[in-house]
Amino acid sequence: MAFVTEAALIALREGLEALLITGILLGLVSRLGRPDVRKHVWAGFGAAVIASVGAGWLIYEHLFTAFEEGGYGAWFELVAILLAVGTLTYMVFWMWSHTTQVLSEAKEQVREALTAGSVATIVAITFLSVVREGLETVLFYATLATEHAMLDLLWSGAVGFAVSAGLVYLVLRASRHVNLQRFFQVTGAFLLVVAAMLLTHAVEALTELGFLAPQAALWDTSWLLAPDSVLGRILHAAVGYTAAPTLYQALAYLGYLAIAGGAFLYQQGFFTTATTQGRQLRPGRVGAVALALVLAFSTVGMAAQDPVEGLGTAATGHDHGPSAHGDEAPTGEELPDDATVGVMLRSHGEPLEYNATTYVEFAEFTRNLLIQLGFEELLAIDQGTVLVDEDRPHANEPRPMPDYMDAWLEHHAGPATYVGSPVPDRQQVPAVDGMYVMPGGPGLGEPDILEAAGLGAWKDYRQMENASQMHEAKTEVLDRIEQTLDERFDGELVVERAHHIRPMVDPRDESVSASAEQLVEADVDVIVDAYTSHLHSDIMNECMKEKAFHEALDEHGYEGRVLEAGPSGLTDTFAQGMADAIADKLTAYPQSEDVWLSLTHHGADPDLDSQCRDRKDPYVNQTMAMFANVEAALDNRSLAPNTSIHQVYGAGADDPDDGIYSPTEAVENASKQGHELLLDVPYELPGDGFDNLVNHRLSYDLDPRQAPHYDADYQTHLTRQNVEITITSSAFGHETRAQAQVDTIVDAMDPLFETETDT
Repeated sequence: MAFVTEAALIALREGLEALLITGILLGLVSRLGRPDVRKHVWAGFGAAVIASVGAGWLIYEHLFTAFEEGGYGAWFELVAILLAVGTLTYMVFWMWSHTTQVLSEAKEQVREALTAGSVATIVAITFLSVVREGLETVLFYATLATEHAMLDLLWSGAVGFAVSAGLVYLVLRASRHVNLQRFFQVTGAFLLVVAAMLLTHAVEALTELGFLAPQAALWDTSWLLAPDSVLGRILHAAVGYTAAPTLYQALAYLGYLAIAGGAFLYQQGFFTTATTQGRQLRPGRVGAVALALVLAFSTVGMAAQDPVEGLGTAATGHDHGPSAHGDEAPTGEELPDDATVGVMLRSHGEPLEYNATTYVEFAEFTRNLLIQLGFEELLAIDQGTVLVDEDRPHANEPRPMPDYMDAWLEHHAGPATYVGSPVPDRQQVPAVDGMYVMPGGPGLGEPDILEAAGLGAWKDYRQMENASQMHEAKTEVLDRIEQTLDERFDGELVVERAHHIRPMVDPRDESVSASAEQLVEADVDVIVDAYTSHLHSDIMNECMKEKAFHEALDEHGYEGRVLEAGPSGLTDTFAQGMADAIADKLTAYPQSEDVWLSLTHHGADPDLDSQCRDRKDPYVNQTMAMFANVEAALDNRSLAPNTSIHQVYGAGADDPDDGIYSPTEAVENASKQGHELLLDVPYELPGDGFDNLVNHRLSYDLDPRQAPHYDADYQTHLTRQNVEITITSSAFGHETRAQAQVDTIVDAMDPLFETETDT
């Protein structure tokens, strides 16, 4: 279980208040000579706890779950945050002005109840005094439920509550008098900071819902204090520390503290002092606070003029410009004078077929990935030659008379030993099984993991009849990008393309190194680096592929500037174009039908950490933003009234508590909700390769031995749990995908046009 610092601190604060009031009431009945009533005070306390837990359970199990299953998780988060902020703000100011009154009234009610002999009144007084804190806690936890498992929140809260109980015990034992006004003064200030932090989460929810455009970070202090460190988590929970805030987040945080915090300080008398003429302002304190606010907002303003890299990008050895996220393109169509601009179109790459030559590409990619993941030790394992039974490659146990084949597609007579997986299991390393190892042979000297990865790729290609359509689709998109850039800039750009896994079909070498060399030899002054996947993960791009490109530039002596283009999947062009294409696919169903629409991403572990930066991998947040943008665009299309839109991960979301549907979870929920039709549109990838035609299809528990699982249009039709399912091709919207990428490239060039205007 994960410890949630925010949950613990919330329980600590609310527990302090609830237990402190309860302790005061216990002391009061004892001083009045009625220690026998203490059990009724505790009964009221227990009833308040039970009521609060019950309210939390109802909200989580029914309201929150209904929002999540309906695809409105971000709306739930936004509403919960705004309610929590409003409640917090009101209670902070109300409690300060009514503390003495509340306590005196409670004491008087206890005295009257004891005089009248009304035990129920004692229970009710305690219940009402405590349940308010419990309901505040429920509101807080509702804002955290979209990011953390409820079990993690509960046990973290239990730790915080236990600490608060210990502190209250010590305070009440050490002192007969507790200054409640000072207590509420300190905790009130803390709660206002918590409310400001919650507003930054509201900004994230508004961005996910498409009301705010994704932004680049103003700064990144993760090098100084990592947000995932112990101190970073404590400061985040206590004061809302964020290593890389956006402009909207900074303005929400500072704006709330300036208004609510200023009002709170004024209420406490911080800005005034008592004199014979009444209360007078303290100019020094007013000036100090004003100066602090001016400095804070000025810092934000200056940072906004030059934000750091946006989602999925990071500075490397070259000077990077800002990433693009769908802002307006510059109006000028001519490049600045004397500037030669190059564009590198990088793609992941996928060979048309598996053979001995393309094995080298898969092996090299696997080697680089293992090094990036920190699993270099796997490259030291070499037991000989890894083999597979060509006739029965998916068998999970040895079979009689296997037809041994190695990663180079050469056959062997053996002898060989069945090992299943030739290397130990590792998180994030693709699973390999059904393998044999033969001593010696051509694989001796080649790491077993690379041979196994090659044979794993062969298995995938076998299920596609050894013919991937991805390169054809990707080439069409890249051709459109080049054509559009050429027309827009009158052929003045130097455009190269590179594949991190080379398809090995083009006459020219389109490796990253060769294409980087072409740009350097063209004597370009600036390079726009466009990784043409619609979303940019650290593990695939920044930590490995982008790094490889910059290393290639260094190798060939490039000393100019590199501007990083942002993820094209976050642009408005992409959202609108995808919405049109998806709406067109839905026309195949009658308007009266209840259709569950799964918008499917490649997917990853929702808790995936970056491998080169101290942060969560941005891929998950980007998928949320991409889905929210497309969903919002679909809301403006004439869809059937019973169409239900949901985000699905093809891989990585198998945990039922991770908040994201896997394909099988989507089917299960569609069936429960009475849908008879499910349309699965894998819209993140631009074409049909093994990720869509094999891995995604197998996520529906199809038998790999019966592949291929698609028709001539690369669609799959199946039935699960009385739901008729259609999985579509990924090869659609090429014009949209190309134009969205052009938008990010042009946006990344903004600094060039700004420089020309300034001069």
